Amino acid sequence: MIGICPEVEIGMGVPRPPIQLQLINKQIKLLAVDDPDQDYTETMIEFSKRCLEHYAFSGMVLKDRSPSCGVGNTPIHSSPSTLGHGLFTQTITADQPNMPIISAEQLQQPGAVVLFIEQVKQFSVTQNHR
Repeated sequence: MIGICPEVEIGMGVPRPPIQLQLINKQIKLLAVDDPDQDYTETMIEFSKRCLEHYAFSGMVLKDRSPSCGVGNTPIHSSPSTLGHGLFTQTITADQPNMPIISAEQLQQPGAVVLFIEQVKQFSVTQNHR
């Protein structure tokens, strides 16, 4: 198991300035809230792709509502606003759509840990037979 914070890895620091996902011209952008000209989109996508090249992920536990790591519950600011995956999660799942992912909150539900571990095992078996 490895721990990765994509926001720290792309140099945002701790604590980081607030960021959010915005839908602009049909593209999701990762922008600073206080300075929308500060665009982290390409940096996050490039980092996510490097992770896929460097690590053989079998599954991921991700942070709820995070603009980088959210799993279906991250606000995407547009008109009207919607919910979706964070940008790191979007990039990873676009490349590995069958890889098990779960949010930290979902993992708290009864039986979720066992189910997630079974999904990870199955995914690992299918990946090793490629």
